[in-house]
Order: sequence, then structure tokens, then C-alpha cells
Amino acid sequence: MRAIELASAPARPRTRAARQFETSLVQEAVNIKTACMRLEFLLYANFSLTDWFVTLTYDDWHLPPGFDAARKNQPAYFRKLRAHRKAEGLPFDYVYVMEGLHGEHRVHHHFVTKRAPGDTRQLFADLWQKGYVDIQTIGEFGGYRAVARYMTKEPRKTGKLRVGARMWTPSKGLIQPERADIELAPGEHYQPPTGATAFEGAKFPERIENTFGTFTTFDFELPEITTSHL
Repeated sequence: MRAIELASAPARPRTRAARQFETSLVQEAVNIKTACMRLEFLLYANFSLTDWFVTLTYDDWHLPPGFDAARKNQPAYFRKLRAHRKAEGLPFDYVYVMEGLHGEHRVHHHFVTKRAPGDTRQLFADLWQKGYVDIQTIGEFGGYRAVARYMTKEPRKTGKLRVGARMWTPSKGLIQPERADIELAPGEHYQPPTGATAFEGAKFPERIENTFGTFTTFDFELPEITTSHL
């Protein structure tokens, strides 16, 4: 987080403007972390561990000169995938990001999509033909949290998004996770629901200390409830 870097900087006279600048950087870091968590929930609500996490890169002959040029390639590729899904009678659901500010600064694309009958790694490569295609299942990559963190690594590493860019782009019609707020009485401790189990090996509960204070997180999932009508 940028706030940690600022805290380790040499001491200097503090002014109101400097304080406001530091606070804005801390808030930006919090916003990015919150967005990463929201992406994790969105993936969990819409995709299974056997669905695809795809990375599209460019070879030297097809490398776009910048983000604007690369942005035009994504709709063309998605149209091909959408046509393949339509032929199977299936919708084309996805969550997509474009990166290029970290590492070697070569623009590339990441997206998650559902795994359809007839899908092969070769199919995704044949539809791309601009460079290398890496495709794994969400489970192979490490789970929902690993994918969400990877898809948001650029703003977390640089501390900001590209001007005018969104953190990610979802397809229409995805299930939106619902937020439940629970108010506790003074001195009351939170109790997870019956049947709750730690999510993807997370500590359960986990005590966290940072610049904002000390708090406890309960990261869990519940077994799917099935009902029948008599």
C-alpha cells in the first residue's frame, strides 16, 4: 500500500496540504482493496472453479502501440467467442480487464468466462492469433481470490488506475452479490451462521491490525441449501 511507503519516508514538517495528500493516497488504497474484494464476490456468484481464466498476450508483430489500439481488439475477439457460445445455445458471460502498466509494460488482456461444451485451449488460441494464449480453470489458478487479486494487481502495484479506466468490465446480466449489514449491540461478538466453513483455506476468524485499527474478519461460505415442494 502506498500508505506504508509514505510512513517510511524521512520525517518532514507536516502541513494541512500534506496531510490531505496522504489521506487521499490511503483512501485510494482502501478503495482498490475493496474493489478487489467485490470482484472476488462477483466471480464467486457467477462462475465455478472449473470455468476459464484466460490471458491474451501479443507477439512482436501484433503488439499494439498503446491502450487505445489494444482496446479495439477485445470486442473483435469477444464477438468470435460469443458466436461460438451462440452456436451452442449458451450465453457469453465474462469479466474482463486490460493491463500494461507493470512488468515490461506490454499491453495484454485477462478475462474470466464460463466453460462451454466443446471448449478447448486450442479454440481460444485459434480465435486470437495475435500472440500467446494462457488458459486455466479458476481452480487451477488457485481459486476465486487468487484470480481476483491477479486481475486487480496493476492498480494495487501502481497505486492507481489508468485515467478514465474502470477496475474491470463485466458482461450484462451477471448476478450481483448482495450485501447484508448486521448491527451488534455494545459488547456483543459476531457469531457466524451454523454450517459456515473457512473459504478457500482462509483463517477463520482472522485478526488484522493496520493503520485504521484492529478488527476481525470472518471469511466463510455456507453449504448450498436445497428446497423441495411437497
